[in-house]
Amino acid sequence: MSSSSFATGAERVDVVDLHQLHILLDFRYYRFDDFLKRRLTQSGRVVASDFDYNSFRTEVFSKAGIPIEFPLYPPPGSGVINIINEATAIIALTQIQGSPLIKLEKYDGESPLLRLSHNAPPRTTPPTLNDGLRTPFTPRTRRPVQHEDVEDLSFSTDGGYDENERGETEDRDNAEEQGENDDDYGDGTASNNVVIRELGYDWAVVEPATYDECCRWFSCDPQKKDKITLAGIKVEIERYQAYAIYKAFSQVTRGIYSFMVGDDVGLGKTSMTLIMATIYSMIFNMQQQVLEQPNQHLPDDLDSQSLSQCPTQRNNMVQCPCVKNSLSRTLVDRLSDLATLVVAPPGSIPTWFRDAQELIDSSTMSIHVAHSSFEKHEAYLSESKVPEIMSQADTISSGLSRNIVLISQNGVKKFLRRFGGTFDATITKIKYTSISAGDNGKYSLSAGLMVFDEFHRYAGSAAQLTHPFKMLQHLSRNKPDNRPTLAIGVSGSSRADCAHWRPFVKHAFEMDQKYRPIIAATGQRAEPLEIAKLQKVEDMDKFITSWRILVDRLNDPGAEGEVLVRLETRQRALFSFLREFIPQMIISRRRGDDFLGEKIQASQKVELVDCRMHWRAEEELTKTFSAVKSWLGHEYRNAIEKWRKNGEQGEKPTKQEIAQRRLEAISDRQKATTVHSKDFQIASRATTFPTIARLINSNTIPYTSLLGKNIRPIATKISNLLPPRPRTQHENERVMEVFRSSPFWDSDLYEESTKYQYVESELNQLVNMRMAPADEPDFASYGVPPPDGTNIRHAIVFSDNQFTAFLLAMMIFETYHDQHVDVLYAHGGVNMQTRQSYANYIQKPCQPGDNIKVLVSSIDIMGYGFELFRANTVILTEIPRRLERQTQAFGRVDRRGQVMKTRLIQLHDSRNLCEEVRRIRNDNREGILNLANVFSINDDDDDDDEQPDSSRAV
Repeated sequence: MSSSSFATGAERVDVVDLHQLHILLDFRYYRFDDFLKRRLTQSGRVVASDFDYNSFRTEVFSKAGIPIEFPLYPPPGSGVINIINEATAIIALTQIQGSPLIKLEKYDGESPLLRLSHNAPPRTTPPTLNDGLRTPFTPRTRRPVQHEDVEDLSFSTDGGYDENERGETEDRDNAEEQGENDDDYGDGTASNNVVIRELGYDWAVVEPATYDECCRWFSCDPQKKDKITLAGIKVEIERYQAYAIYKAFSQVTRGIYSFMVGDDVGLGKTSMTLIMATIYSMIFNMQQQVLEQPNQHLPDDLDSQSLSQCPTQRNNMVQCPCVKNSLSRTLVDRLSDLATLVVAPPGSIPTWFRDAQELIDSSTMSIHVAHSSFEKHEAYLSESKVPEIMSQADTISSGLSRNIVLISQNGVKKFLRRFGGTFDATITKIKYTSISAGDNGKYSLSAGLMVFDEFHRYAGSAAQLTHPFKMLQHLSRNKPDNRPTLAIGVSGSSRADCAHWRPFVKHAFEMDQKYRPIIAATGQRAEPLEIAKLQKVEDMDKFITSWRILVDRLNDPGAEGEVLVRLETRQRALFSFLREFIPQMIISRRRGDDFLGEKIQASQKVELVDCRMHWRAEEELTKTFSAVKSWLGHEYRNAIEKWRKNGEQGEKPTKQEIAQRRLEAISDRQKATTVHSKDFQIASRATTFPTIARLINSNTIPYTSLLGKNIRPIATKISNLLPPRPRTQHENERVMEVFRSSPFWDSDLYEESTKYQYVESELNQLVNMRMAPADEPDFASYGVPPPDGTNIRHAIVFSDNQFTAFLLAMMIFETYHDQHVDVLYAHGGVNMQTRQSYANYIQKPCQPGDNIKVLVSSIDIMGYGFELFRANTVILTEIPRRLERQTQAFGRVDRRGQVMKTRLIQLHDSRNLCEEVRRIRNDNREGILNLANVFSINDDDDDDDEQPDSSRAV
């Protein structure tokens, strides 16, 4: 085969004949013609939609082991979009067939060649989890296990779901839909990656002049540190929260209509945002009073400055908009008296609603929930309530800003249908049709303030704008009063990747382009917007590319010569950009950061406990580890073979390189979607209960029994029998009967699970403290007791997958159901209302003699959004796939409102090599270079009988 050559612009023809197209994917070639859906027409011409994408992916899976759901990535700069499903495949082929901007290589010097890879652009990994490393935990001997013959209620192997629980897919968690959440929009780079560390930027810096302006606006004394009270808000506002709120709103004075709040988990971002919405409405209400009673306010023709004070000003109000040049005046002049729309993950919506009820006076604001889980709640945004948040076609009624609407990030299309809209996901615009509302005329939907919670999960890319941001784009372009919409992003993982910031930069430039002429007509600033020297959103893409390259190679010891010079050039340019961009567009504080000389809620230390597996389990898992190593060797030999067939073009693959790529890919996934990676997934799922590996390898149970969807039937029976309340002996026995029907009941789970024995040791301490006086000195090391005067403390046990969560629930319930412990178990089949009822039960104050509560779940199901700070112990039984997951899980109890000393415990097993891969990935990007070494994969270990290649490129 001749070497391929890159097509120049002159070589590009207007229409590519797809008959000639070849696809190169991981060293394998595929012909377009081999995957046609239909017979050819008489002309023989084919179009993109003739391509049988499903047959193609099935063939790729069969030959290369690449799972069907893995995205495929074209070369950077080719102009071809990423292929994530059949629709995007057709778009990519349409681009290739007709767009002159697409650059393709040549196959055999003639036919067009599309290179694809299932490896995404390089991403970094989380910081180390080794805070507070403890002596390895020493296991105890096994306790006796009872055996009884009961009716067989064993696991299904063909999936299954209670259809009554489903609802619309777009409005449900991925974890509910798939059993386990791969979190495609997740934080894969960590908020403390090498770029952030090397940048050394003080994200918590307080600008004195800005803080003085903030205090003037909030009518508080800048010399004091007391909390701030505002009318309509039931809680006091922390000064660091007030500063972030002011920074966000003051963007409008600079003509920038977006901002991001990236504070740490537990610092009150939800509260902060709800307070913003309330203040937003307060300002428009004050403006209405100015218009109705002008004699009680400063005259409009007075040449006053922002430090002037309105005669009606009170300490529990922000500055009156009658004060010229004040922030309040700017907001009412430039923004709209319209509703606040909050887009959030579906699992977080109950928390948003509960916080809104606790924070905001119901007479001040109205909270609407556009989510099916609230259909029976009075706050549900029913069809009859839709007109309450709609604006008329040509005018805006005053007072609409008193409405806050909570929307699922997965339910945007469903939400828009309530307003007569149709949503076309293949384009970047949302098409609307007006709907009739009786005698009130025709309405359309608009927003004054839009909030995007956990935006890092759905930030999209330059090539793909996600549904939430498509909605922002349309609602901002089609407002009846031609005023901008202020977009606020909220995410504790906002530092993870500057690509997450792109939608807000895009919105800022779109608003400037649309509204600058309108503002200029009033005699105000009319210069084009510039953000950290960016003059358009596309200018940011080069920095996104540099970020990802540096995340991978900033401290690469192998970089030298011209490569090192280019890396250093990228670093200087990126760091210069970030130091200018961050103070303009984002505020992001971490626990323990300094604010005006005081620490912002210092976080508790995480204990990392090495629970080394039983020797017998290690012997069994060694076979599995050997199979993984064999698979990696097979992948390497395939890579070498394809490299040779390709004329030895490019650098020769190395064993470490191939092992690193494969281990990175499969350690990110919770599903064994290929035959080749199944051994790795078996070992990963056996990290808490190593016995599982032996049961599968001996064919005692099928591998499919480990999948979340197949656990669902028996898990649903269990959760239905475990309501959030104390249970009778008879009810507990019914639960035991179902657990005994599990194929995992009669096994050596306990004896070989050092991790579970550690979990028991922690729970035993809680049982021992239950009846002790609150001031018992023997338990002084556990910190102050709960605020309800008892010594009853609760625990949360999280796994990284639903299979392990089921086994933990079974073991914990068996041990503690008769020891005054209420075990709660949440899995993918438990709907949102039930999950919230578990959280409410945990949070309920205790009376002397009450039971301890232990919640068992996976991080996907209960590790996001819920407040569980009446518990003080959280145990993670496996190293999470990403550090962000650990932070979120611990953040359920380690957050504002927690008064007890928290115990945040991360278990791991240094003898489980697959878990070590995750631990190394979660250390830092430099540690990725050691992934292959975990399995002793190195280039000296040569098993392909080839001679050393002295001509290998350097």
